[in-house]
Amino acid sequence: MPRPKKRDSGRITEVGGTVVGAVAAGVSLADAARRAGISERTLYNWLKRGEHEPDSTYGMFAAAVAAARDHSTQAPPMTDDALRVAVSRAARAGSIQAMRLYWEMLHADTGDEEAPDDPLLALDELARWRRANPSGAR
Repeated sequence: MPRPKKRDSGRITEVGGTVVGAVAAGVSLADAARRAGISERTLYNWLKRGEHEPDSTYGMFAAAVAAARDHSTQAPPMTDDALRVAVSRAARAGSIQAMRLYWEMLHADTGDEEAPDDPLLALDELARWRRANPSGAR
């Protein structure tokens, strides 16, 4: 016998705070849904239902998400230190983009204008040479 599905309104009370907090911090709706452990489609369905049922749990949730979005757009810009901390946390959490950005931020602080050798640059040059010389003659 299949298990009954958990009601969405119960899920909103479980994960709604996580979504609202993430949105207030400036996270996209897709990332907020992921962070809360729900699908993006579920989140959009809840928001749409909230528009149609403003006095329901869905309506209160949609209003809270809208207020969180307003808050995130009115927040003052990050300071350099706050940005450095946020990027560092994301890098420690495993974000490759954050790791690269953090490395670039550290590199920019050293005043060294010369970029390090890219180990793949030689392969790029070889690929360019092969495209220019399809016969392979050197």
